[in-house]
Amino acid sequence: MRSISLKLQMGMMLLVAAVLVLMWLFQVVFLERYYVRQRINEVEDKGTKIAANINELSRDELIDSIDSFAHDYNCSVTLFDASGRIAYSSSMTRQIPGVTQGYLRNELFSKASSGERIYLSVSHPRFDSRYILLGLPTKATGAMFIVFPLAPVEDTVAILKTQIIYILAILFVISLLISYIISRKLIKPLLVITNATTKMASGDFDTRIKSHSKDEIGRLSDAINHLGRELAKTEKLRRDFIANVSHELRTPLSLIKGYAETIRDVSGEDKEKRIDQLDIIIEESDRLSGIVNDILYLSKIQQEPAKIKKERFELASLISSTAAKYQIMKTGSGITLDFDINDPVYVTGDEEKIEQVLHNLISNAIDHSGSKEAIRIALIPKTDHVRVEISDKGRGISKEELIHIWDRFYKSTTKTQGSGLGLAIVKSILDAHKSEYGASSEPDKKTVFWFSLDISH
Repeated sequence: MRSISLKLQMGMMLLVAAVLVLMWLFQVVFLERYYVRQRINEVEDKGTKIAANINELSRDELIDSIDSFAHDYNCSVTLFDASGRIAYSSSMTRQIPGVTQGYLRNELFSKASSGERIYLSVSHPRFDSRYILLGLPTKATGAMFIVFPLAPVEDTVAILKTQIIYILAILFVISLLISYIISRKLIKPLLVITNATTKMASGDFDTRIKSHSKDEIGRLSDAINHLGRELAKTEKLRRDFIANVSHELRTPLSLIKGYAETIRDVSGEDKEKRIDQLDIIIEESDRLSGIVNDILYLSKIQQEPAKIKKERFELASLISSTAAKYQIMKTGSGITLDFDINDPVYVTGDEEKIEQVLHNLISNAIDHSGSKEAIRIALIPKTDHVRVEISDKGRGISKEELIHIWDRFYKSTTKTQGSGLGLAIVKSILDAHKSEYGASSEPDKKTVFWFSLDISH
């Protein structure tokens, strides 16, 4: 398996190779072609301007323009009149046998004077020098011949080839050095992240990554640190949950076993005692069943949070029917349920799950209330939503515990029974409804739980 460092170095080598190929193409392969074309265009443009203005210039001005042109572009300029005789030649006129003299010159003049532009690449027969001959028509029905040499680009190409070899060696060393430095800067934090995630996978959630960068790796480190904190929090809650549930299960199981053995060995013949002990067994069995149901229900709604039935139902009657069950159950305790509900209110949501929310909040209020206390249930309509408040005057919740009451597996130290899953179930249901909810408490005075639902108009 190739490492990131090796991949980075290979990428740098490919980049260097691509740069060198482009340099070779433009500086060696295409250099001569580009140079010749550029040189011809420059000389032709300047010569065309002179030829077009011949009639507007005096002889002295024309001679100055031709000489200046010949000097600036290192070329020879010969001006012919309409009869083919030389009207003027620059001092740098080059004689190329067979071209600027003899029958070929007459043929080229005939073509140029008739309006044709002549392009001809020639070589000197003795010195093997390369020249370009341009024939341009003039307004005086004559012609202008321009001869200029092509610089030997072979020497330039040879120099460039040598330079490219040196450039290749320098770029190779530089690319290796840069790729090594960059790979070290990239791979080192990645190795740290890999090591940290490996420790987290083995259960060490206190591992943290020290990173001060603000790039993608820095954000990845922050995300993994956040993951570690959440995993540590979840692990702590899991341990607390196991401890709480183990304690809650142990007590009813011990009672059930103890009273069952008592009935079997001692009081089986005593009808009155047997009935009392069987009532305790049934009550503790119901308590066990409630704990198990809470665990199963929370697991279900967390696995399928999106399965919320959006339907229209009347909330006031749902609150009344749900609270009525608890009113009957708590008749002997002296706890009363007071209602602050006026008109019917129709809302949108999953009626069955909202009933579960009401059950859990009312049960929670009852568990935290003393005997002969009143629990208030209020329905407060707003413009586009309705707020449900359930308040009690029990022991209350401290500020330290108030921020944790919605956490999974959390159980308040003031709660005397239950699994501690009721409010986690409430949170999951209301989150699925995208509803607002919250709680406030003044220890030994008042505790209020509330949530809101959208009104169905």
